[in-house]
Amino acid sequence: MAGRCRARYRTEIADRRLPVLLDNASAVKQVRLLLPGTPSCVVVVTSRDSLAGLVAVHGAQRLNLKPLRKDVAIALLHTLIG
Repeated sequence: MAGRCRARYRTEIADRRLPVLLDNASAVKQVRLLLPGTPSCVVVVTSRDSLAGLVAVHGAQRLNLKPLRKDVAIALLHTLIG
């Protein structure tokens, strides 16, 4: 992300309570660029990699989840969206 865009992003979310979802992250560097830098935001990162640098440097908490079975995933979607 270019420096100007990153600065705009951080300015727009400053002092706001926002959830930030970073889906399918492939590297710590990729995530680090989008971390809000404000304690009022909650960040959830999904990845197939461990992204250990987020835990070591940024104090992230890791939660390992197994994929849902197809029938369970479909039932969940039906429950959530009808």
